[in-house]
Amino acid sequence: MSEINIIEQDWKEVILNVGSKRLKNFSKKTILITGANGFIGRSLVYFFIYLNENFSTNIKLILIAKEAKFDSKISNLIKNKKLKFIKHDILKKTSINEKIDYVFHLAAVISPKFNSTNPVEALKINVIGTENILDALKNIKITKFLYFSSAGVYGNPDKKNIPTKEEFNGNVSPVSFRSCYAEGKRAGEACTMAYFRQYNLPINIVRPAHMYGPLMRLNEDVTINYFLNCGLAKKDIVLQTKGQDTRSFCYITDVLSIVLLVSLMAKSGEIFNISNEKAEVKIIDLAELICKIFDNKIKVKIQEKSKTNFFKSPMTRNVPSMEKVKNVLKFTPKITLNDGLVRIINNLKLNK
Repeated sequence: MSEINIIEQDWKEVILNVGSKRLKNFSKKTILITGANGFIGRSLVYFFIYLNENFSTNIKLILIAKEAKFDSKISNLIKNKKLKFIKHDILKKTSINEKIDYVFHLAAVISPKFNSTNPVEALKINVIGTENILDALKNIKITKFLYFSSAGVYGNPDKKNIPTKEEFNGNVSPVSFRSCYAEGKRAGEACTMAYFRQYNLPINIVRPAHMYGPLMRLNEDVTINYFLNCGLAKKDIVLQTKGQDTRSFCYITDVLSIVLLVSLMAKSGEIFNISNEKAEVKIIDLAELICKIFDNKIKVKIQEKSKTNFFKSPMTRNVPSMEKVKNVLKFTPKITLNDGLVRIINNLKLNK
């Protein structure tokens, strides 16, 4: 299966999940995407391009990013004025002088290393950056503003709050080495809800957990990327803990399906988790699974660190509940962790 077929298969699944009738609401609309260089931002861009190329939806895309790190396809569309790119640091005020229908606000840095070594900037991106975008849009009549928060806002829930529902207020330390990200997202949520209540901006919030898919950049320092890089390089996976913490991973087709369903809701002021409870896995088991998919040509080694690891997340178990998504959006995540990883690995091998 070629790269194009793998990605096209994903987009076709999203269309089936959301429904072509619903997706027609995006036809001839202008969509603004901040953080368009990130994994989910790029995935959204690719999906909307796919709709334009195959269903003549005539969607206008405006992409905001600090740097133009786009691949050749997106760069060519920008060059040929099929997409509009605005190079802008969201820590600076901006003005938007054209009609905008949908906004996907993704601008943030998820890198544990960046958030641990640049906590001031990380905090500002989530708080001041979000305020700047909201302020630029408060007088524009938009259809929906979707704020991408994080399941990190829950911190380290107690056992009775796992799986964690949207109503849980969180157990987050404001002073830990990683608090700039979690507290920044919490402040970002407060900011968006303030604009929703005071300026009537039609805002919804999503709280993604651990997302993965073919358009990930493997140079980003997150766990699953490290494991995949080891497999491709035929190097053993080295864990600095016993890997007993668990995470729930959500494949891109399920992520985008929830994102689009939430953005198309008539009701605003709603919050939804993005996760897959059935794809909860211990870190050690995730490493072993990736070794198995790579035909056991690599293995897992544990070399625990005795010193404090500032980059380690304080969360021991991260499993957002999908109950509200199932009941309100009538959607259930479908892709198993094994199937999602196989798709990514097949894609990576083709582009090694």
